[in-house]
Amino acid sequence: PAVANAEILDHRDRRYWPAERVQYKCHEGFESYGPNDVTCINKEWSQPPTCEDMMCGPPPCGPPPRIDNGDIVSFPLKEYVLNSTVEYKCKSLHILEGPQSVRCDSGQWTDPPVCLEPCTVTPEDMERNKIQLSRPYEKKFYVLSGVFVQFMCRWGYTLDPTSSGLRVQCLEGSLVYPNCKHRNK
Repeated sequence: PAVANAEILDHRDRRYWPAERVQYKCHEGFESYGPNDVTCINKEWSQPPTCEDMMCGPPPCGPPPRIDNGDIVSFPLKEYVLNSTVEYKCKSLHILEGPQSVRCDSGQWTDPPVCLEPCTVTPEDMERNKIQLSRPYEKKFYVLSGVFVQFMCRWGYTLDPTSSGLRVQCLEGSLVYPNCKHRNK
């Protein structure tokens, strides 16, 4: 008889005589349970072996997913077993959004977090838009994603009516700067 994940050794005939034996060998990666052979008795075969996958449980996970502007906090392994967790950390000034760790679940990782980029406020951007920080003693600084920045128009300038307000929010590394124009124009 056919056995899943096995082959018959010394397979010569299609018909067998009473008391004749047939031996099986499991395919690579499978283990035999029960006798490795069957015997023909009264025109019936004895109980054949079963060949079971040698892996116990669900498949492992490979290395955890990479994320931009962040990394895992532990040394990476080639494989991780079911329910293993790996923790992430973002680069300086980046904000972690989502779960701090991922979990190995049946060979797949759960969704990783995202590291939100900060915004950089530079003198060049402020000069181009004729604005300054409402706290003018700061030259260049970083703003965390989600945080608001308060600007004001430079002396002699007023907010362009087509521009956004003077209070703007950093969103994932992007600031929509307000624009001021000369009062006489």
